[in-house]
Amino acid sequence: MASNIGTAVDNAKRELLALDQEIKADTAGRAEYNATLDRAKAKRDTLLARIKENQAFADQFDKDIGCVLLVFSASRGILFACVDGSRVRLLPLR
Repeated sequence: MASNIGTAVDNAKRELLALDQEIKADTAGRAEYNATLDRAKAKRDTLLARIKENQAFADQFDKDIGCVLLVFSASRGILFACVDGSRVRLLPLR
């Protein structure tokens, strides 16, 4: 009977040791995940700031310059287009 109890205690110790090793591995993996997540968040914040700056530049450009005239050469003639913000307007030929 004492032998069975000793075996059970040894098995429990082995299981406890294995669980401790898994916890250490999970902790290391979690730290790596958090570091990757922090880098991704920083990159996202940088990109959002760039988008905001670029949008402000585009808005100011539209106010200062207005319509940007584009000329397309086609096989049958020339087509004029005015790009204003995100809209493209075709201009009549003169």
